Amino acid sequence: MRSAQASWSRGEAGALAALAAFSSLVLAWPIVSYDAWWHLAAGRDIVTQLAIPRADPYSHTLRGSPWVDFEWLSQVLAYLAWTVTGFRGLIWLKALVGASAVVITARSILRQGADLATACAGALCALAMVRTRGFLGPEIFSLALFAFFLYALLRFRDAESGRSGRAWLVALPPLTALWANLHGGFVLGHGLIALSAAGAFLESPRGAGRRTAKSLLLCLAACLLASLVNPYGAGVYDAIWIHLRDLNSPGGLALIDEWRPLRLGEHPVYWLTLAASLALLGKELVGKDRRALAWAPLLVVFALWGSREARNPVYFILAAAPYLFSALDRGSVVLARRPGPLKAAAILALLVWLGAPVRRRDFSQAVRWSRLPVRACDFLEREGVGGVLHNDYAFGGFINWRFAGRRPVFMDGRYLFYPLLLEDASAGGPEGFQGLWDRHGVTYAVERRRWDGDPSPWRTRFPGDRWALVFWDDAALVFVRRIPAYGALIGRGEYRRVDPDDAEALLEAVRDGRTPKAAALAELDRHRARCGDTVTGALLRRQIAAL
Repeated sequence: MRSAQASWSRGEAGALAALAAFSSLVLAWPIVSYDAWWHLAAGRDIVTQLAIPRADPYSHTLRGSPWVDFEWLSQVLAYLAWTVTGFRGLIWLKALVGASAVVITARSILRQGADLATACAGALCALAMVRTRGFLGPEIFSLALFAFFLYALLRFRDAESGRSGRAWLVALPPLTALWANLHGGFVLGHGLIALSAAGAFLESPRGAGRRTAKSLLLCLAACLLASLVNPYGAGVYDAIWIHLRDLNSPGGLALIDEWRPLRLGEHPVYWLTLAASLALLGKELVGKDRRALAWAPLLVVFALWGSREARNPVYFILAAAPYLFSALDRGSVVLARRPGPLKAAAILALLVWLGAPVRRRDFSQAVRWSRLPVRACDFLEREGVGGVLHNDYAFGGFINWRFAGRRPVFMDGRYLFYPLLLEDASAGGPEGFQGLWDRHGVTYAVERRRWDGDPSPWRTRFPGDRWALVFWDDAALVFVRRIPAYGALIGRGEYRRVDPDDAEALLEAVRDGRTPKAAALAELDRHRARCGDTVTGALLRRQIAAL
């Protein structure tokens, strides 16, 4: 007969394989991240030039400025994967890496004494947050490595510093060296080790905890040294500091969605897990459970950090899941006399909720092209539009990728441009923007359509007496200055009446006779002839025809 342990191991392996497959399906959505494109562009340049960048090669505003590309290795991996598998392979690569974070979290929950059902439920909660950061980009590697670092630290603690435990610590410095070349999140690995050392000391200040803390601090020192094994040495820390400093400048955080303050109630799974984890921690601390002392520094610090910005909650979930969900099977939390049906119901509910978008997904669509200025870039090439570009912050990366530096951008998603983004956002009225354009010599602009319902900003940024709208679709608009170089283009292609982001103003002008109905429809017909059918164009045409 096979042993029960072997049977249990097969059951665990099967469940974790199913968890990995399901997580990959959930995370395999099309490429939607704007930043993915400048990462791919950088990877392409590193591979083709066999050199890691030291200065900005893509913009006209900061060209030649020092650039620490601390994500260079992930960019190379992404570009090489694209050359072999195309965009469809890229989304499965990032899905598999993200799924590994979920599976490792399940293993961590199991190591803390939970049964397989509880571990799967906890891992699915982690998946709910991993999908909020599961974009094609370097951070996906940080999610997986963060989960592995925590797993290794738990294995070390459980082994009571024996030979097998030390082996897990020995693995962390070389992984830190790898992580430091993949993504700036490697500093989170430092944080995990330091907080684990603090927890070990609090748990047993004079006994084994003191020895464990000493071993962890030695590991931390080795990881700090290992992080210097990158093309920039200690410069990676300078870049991360500049990155965080500029983001935390007045108004900086609000300008970038992923760094904005987290809203109360956003990501309900996070807030429920946070409340349950801190409540359990408080209960165990009051009950003088020394295990809680070991977890307290990690939970408290990541709770504070996770609640600060929109991109951070996933790391608290990954850190807290082993503590919280193992409590269900250690007797610290009693949900029901017979918890099996309750766990099964929870797993089923999570599977249905997380799987609902998968059923509607078109897996043949690897890129959400409708978000990108594809046709706007085609227009620039077709019409021979040259000059000095201003572009929306989100579009810079795609322009880098599309034109390979032939059209230097105003800014893109790299940390270098946060001060310029703040300058752009605070320009104020028409004169402020005109001053911005004049300072940088801007002669044409590729801007992102506004779908947020706010008033159209274009009359303020590009007043009609100085600028002409010559292209628009559902993703982008192109404006050019009223200068002789663009005279012919303006003469044959200007949209004088239609602002696609201000439909109400156009409809009101047609109603009161300021804009002839026939003239508005003629512009929309010209737009359709140039761009094909667009959602905005079709809607405006129906609304105007009905007047």
